[in-house]
Amino acid sequence: MSPSRSHLSVDIGTSSLKAALLDDHGSPLGSTKVSFAGMPGADLGAWDPSVWDTAFRQALGTLKEGKKASSVTISGNGPTLVPLQKDGSLAGPALLWLQRRSPAEIPPDSFSYFLPAAGWFRETQPDLFEKTAVFVTCPGYLSYRLTGLASAACPGRDFSPFMWDSPQLSAWGFEASLFPDLLFTGDRVGGVSARAAEEFGLGRGVPVYAGGPDYMMAIIGSGAVRPGISCDRAGTSEGINYCSLRPVDSAFLRTLPHAVSGLYTVAGILSSTGRVFEWFRRITNQTSRDYEDILREIYALPLDAGSPRFFPSRHRGPIWDFDQGIFAGLQPDHTHVELGKGVVEAIAFGILDVVETLNREGCAVASLRGTGGQYRNLHWNRMKADILGIPLEIPRVIDAELIGNLSAALVGEGVYADLAQAAENLVQIDAVIEPEMDRHGRYRELYREYREACDLIPGTGP
Repeated sequence: MSPSRSHLSVDIGTSSLKAALLDDHGSPLGSTKVSFAGMPGADLGAWDPSVWDTAFRQALGTLKEGKKASSVTISGNGPTLVPLQKDGSLAGPALLWLQRRSPAEIPPDSFSYFLPAAGWFRETQPDLFEKTAVFVTCPGYLSYRLTGLASAACPGRDFSPFMWDSPQLSAWGFEASLFPDLLFTGDRVGGVSARAAEEFGLGRGVPVYAGGPDYMMAIIGSGAVRPGISCDRAGTSEGINYCSLRPVDSAFLRTLPHAVSGLYTVAGILSSTGRVFEWFRRITNQTSRDYEDILREIYALPLDAGSPRFFPSRHRGPIWDFDQGIFAGLQPDHTHVELGKGVVEAIAFGILDVVETLNREGCAVASLRGTGGQYRNLHWNRMKADILGIPLEIPRVIDAELIGNLSAALVGEGVYADLAQAAENLVQIDAVIEPEMDRHGRYRELYREYREACDLIPGTGP
């Protein structure tokens, strides 16, 4: 491998686009994050996918050397669909994952996480559906803009039913032509077209490789590619994923095939934890304050400070739902710091509940590999480790999707035989945060009290 080579890795999140230029060994040569906030069309209720084009151009404007990249690999949020007309123009807004749209009736034995949104679109937007020639995924949209080829990146053959396959499409009554054939992570989508090269400034013909759903690329990029390794994906939402040799049948966990053949990801999901923390910052007028400063104040409060408790609308199947919630125990002398303590403890207690559920199901979580911007915050890491009572491992590249994408590109190039081998060579752990066990002991008591209170409040129980 030439030391001069570089690879452009892009991840489209719910609130921002992240991009990095990485060398063959996974070392960052440059990185950037472009927030969607304030962009025309960045409306979670009616999302214009051209927002992703704008953010990608801005990222390339910052990563000027990215225009010389040897490859491009894209991951993105899901299950999200984008309807395209025959000429490649948009047939309607993106059907974002967090909109949770489904038709009145879902076929029995439907496994797909994507087709319910398409069914809703057909049922409620018939004129737009009639214009649609093909649905692409979120990362598939940007891949289409670069190559002119409709695609959908799938983590592996065993994962196909959870996206779409012939039986699923037939059950839903969709024409097969509406959904592109699935490419597996590391497959070559195509080369950058002449038109895209001119529009974005990339090299014509540069190979574009299939990444996949952001959560799976984060799992790969954290190194959770062998049984027993767990990662915590902390972004707009949060997921604790355990790499398992076997599926787990639990009402409070979700099992899906891993991108590494023969393995499974067993997960507990905390919906909208990142969003609820941003809501807390907004209502306490702290959006311009540094994230680290806010958590430093919260961490400095005594554990028995008598802060108000925050209760989310807790379990819905395998999901802790933080879309709604209530504060209890507010006092006149409470400040934004006590309110923040209630919010972050509720999030961490949700994570602890997931970890305990995994442990009970035989998925022993000995440590967590952290991914996502939250893991740049030392005090949040320390608080989370204290509550969980296990070490947190912090990778060199926090936004692990980007290393997952690099793994896919190097597998596609034949540098590595498979994703597990690539990840094990590319992922490096920069720091380990050990828990303070005295604090953990007191947090266990607070957690027990919190769970008992949850059971007494309507709408917050399992």
